[in-house]
Amino acid sequence: MANLRVVPETVGDRIVLLLRRRKWDVKNLAEETGIPASSLSRYVNDETRIPADRVLMIAEALDVTPNELLLGSETDSGNSQSARKVSLREWVNSEESSVLGFAGVGR
Repeated sequence: MANLRVVPETVGDRIVLLLRRRKWDVKNLAEETGIPASSLSRYVNDETRIPADRVLMIAEALDVTPNELLLGSETDSGNSQSARKVSLREWVNSEESSVLGFAGVGR
């Protein structure tokens, strides 16, 4: 199996990755933040920009800093020499993703 490192390209991708790590969906995030699920869906799908006050709410709920949410972080740089960077969308459609039960899981 290929050694892939997911690199979320957009804020929406980062939110999706953070939700999956917590085993949450948009509904859980809506309950935690008080932000309507319909608004969160637009943010996750990168259809609209996230207002600053909501960036703070989302970051707090997902236990990351606003910078991590907006810009991402390189926390796994330790053994990345042999890893190939892929976008979240590419990984979701990969063979490795299907082995882990994520294939076909869209937003």
